[in-house]
Amino acid sequence: MRTLIFDENIQNQNLFVSHLSRFGQVDIEKDAKQGLQKIRTDINCYSLVIINANFASMEAKELIAMIRDWEHVYSSGNHNIIVVTDKYSTTEMLNFYKLGCNLLLHTPLDKSQFESAIFNSWKNNKMAYLNQFPVDVSKGREESLTAL
Repeated sequence: MRTLIFDENIQNQNLFVSHLSRFGQVDIEKDAKQGLQKIRTDINCYSLVIINANFASMEAKELIAMIRDWEHVYSSGNHNIIVVTDKYSTTEMLNFYKLGCNLLLHTPLDKSQFESAIFNSWKNNKMAYLNQFPVDVSKGREESLTAL
């Protein structure tokens, strides 16, 4: 499995690399255009893309939209996209899911939360959804659903 991370936060990078490197190659991009070029060069090479919602070089929503557009045209599969954010509004969460985000994780990231989310996404061969509603794994399932 190969992962591409769009994140300038060194603590997040270290957490991602320490947990994901045992599953395969982890690439970190601090520049959105270079990261998008990596995806565009080989649309099927990354099975997981992690984007910090506060990514400085390009809006996270724009990144997701571009990736999903390229998948639609050039690929038969989808990348699993995780967005890491410090925003907690229901509207913001739903906007990310509507664009094609598979999972939303809130900062500060908890090691066990991150491991559980990644494990469950691979175990189920899909990202965390409950009855086709997005689930915020940083909160309880019931709390996530009542927020909708």
